[in-house]
Amino acid sequence: MASFVEIDPYFAKEQLLLVLRESYMHPNGQIPAYEWNFSDVNPPVHSYAVWTVYEKDKERSGKGDTGFLEKSLSKITS
Repeated sequence: MASFVEIDPYFAKEQLLLVLRESYMHPNGQIPAYEWNFSDVNPPVHSYAVWTVYEKDKERSGKGDTGFLEKSLSKITS
């Protein structure tokens, strides 16, 4: 999504938030690595993707989407 934000920032943000839904996350907070294998986990690259999408969208629109950042942060840090 870090590269897709150049084409459609809204879609990129929605996809990042989608993976952070409780139904996809492991009870211990692990985020799935792939949409086709939810038992594998990644290193914490999701936070990097969220920050990159936020920064690129802010650069493009002139205003940062703090709502997106807050929603993501609450899931990433819990």
